[in-house]
Amino acid sequence: MRPTQQQLEKFVDAVVATLEGDLDATIPTSDPPPDARSDGLDVVVEKLNGQIASLKQLSRERSRLVDELQRTKLALETTEKVALIGRLAASVGHGVNNPAAILTLDIGEMLADLETEQRTRPDDPFLGRMKRSLLECEEAVGRIAAVANGLQGFDRPGRSVTEPLDLVDLTKTALQLTRNDLRHRAVVQESFDHVPKVLAARGGLVRVIVNLLLNGADAMRGMPLTDSRLTILCSPDDDGVVLAVEDSGPGVPGDQIERIFDPFYSTKEQGGLGLGLAISREVAERNNGTLKVEGAPGGGARFVLRLPRAGSEVREEPRDSAATEGLRVLVIDDEEPLRGVIDRILGRAGHRAVLADSGKAALRILARDAEFDVVVCDLMMPGISGVAVLEYIEENHPHLLPRTMLLTGGALTDQTADAIERHSSRVVHKPIGPVQLMSAINKIVDQAPL
Repeated sequence: MRPTQQQLEKFVDAVVATLEGDLDATIPTSDPPPDARSDGLDVVVEKLNGQIASLKQLSRERSRLVDELQRTKLALETTEKVALIGRLAASVGHGVNNPAAILTLDIGEMLADLETEQRTRPDDPFLGRMKRSLLECEEAVGRIAAVANGLQGFDRPGRSVTEPLDLVDLTKTALQLTRNDLRHRAVVQESFDHVPKVLAARGGLVRVIVNLLLNGADAMRGMPLTDSRLTILCSPDDDGVVLAVEDSGPGVPGDQIERIFDPFYSTKEQGGLGLGLAISREVAERNNGTLKVEGAPGGGARFVLRLPRAGSEVREEPRDSAATEGLRVLVIDDEEPLRGVIDRILGRAGHRAVLADSGKAALRILARDAEFDVVVCDLMMPGISGVAVLEYIEENHPHLLPRTMLLTGGALTDQTADAIERHSSRVVHKPIGPVQLMSAINKIVDQAPL
């Protein structure tokens, strides 16, 4: 049975539509009666329809691959941006912590002098005002340092230096970083118990907590400030520590409980990439923890971060800064004001300092005289770095290695981060006050008897 003119026209139209990219088109058959003989056209149509079906499958696969490629590209761009932010933040943090260290030590030294003077003039109002001013300056420098150290928490992806950490301290750092944002968007309530330390990477956890805080604030967008409550709770668990962030927003629908942790899935109407919670869960799991969401009491969402404890802790008794006297200390730092104030503090405690203004100068001194009780060495110095000095000591004067205290304003290189991780028990983070400096030196002496 030969096809009719109308069937031929439908056949041609469908073929043309297919060639133009309309893969939803289907070429019609001639639909002959059961007893009619086919002239072969139906066989051709059947094969063409099979090819069209294959093309549709290939088209769907191509669309899936293109979409996956776009997502991967976006993820890589986001990772690169996070890495850049991490490098810039570490640089800013290091630049702030060095002068903050000088200020902290100088203020501490002036307060000590002032207290001595007040013992002879207890009723002098000028001394009282000066003490209040110095304490205010000390508190302000501490706040600046907290922000700087919080910025350094945004470390580079792939850089995982694990150490025992106080989750309450990290949460306070995250709150300090988000303070100006949250104060206009939510009423923040805090409840912190005494908790054991957790073993984790500082930068990753700071990012997670900041993300949970901002995520909670975003969930209450458009609500009156008085109704927008953000509650942060930190408490010990059976085998670890729990941090819970609760908001009073609309909550998370049941069908989205798990999906909100999927990459690129976002419930935000404005500009959400859908990566924050996915990265946060990945960081939690990388630190042997979990991150889950559940309904908050009274409505809203409750994000729960659980981390295992670092292990048994030995509570250290504070040492008297004058407990050890007459030490010979090599001080290595490229910041002249910092060397000077450390020299004065050591002298006040009855110790004698030998000063080196660079890594190169330190190597010259050590080459001719390595009989020091303690070495205080800054890690980040131009030219020959503190890491290089440490390697020289390890190779040529190994008896000095356990007596070497490392000062750091932040890790700007992988070498520095590795040194901090390997020698974490002897690392002191800037800024540090006079009492803390002398306590750290006494701890070095205790751990490595002279």
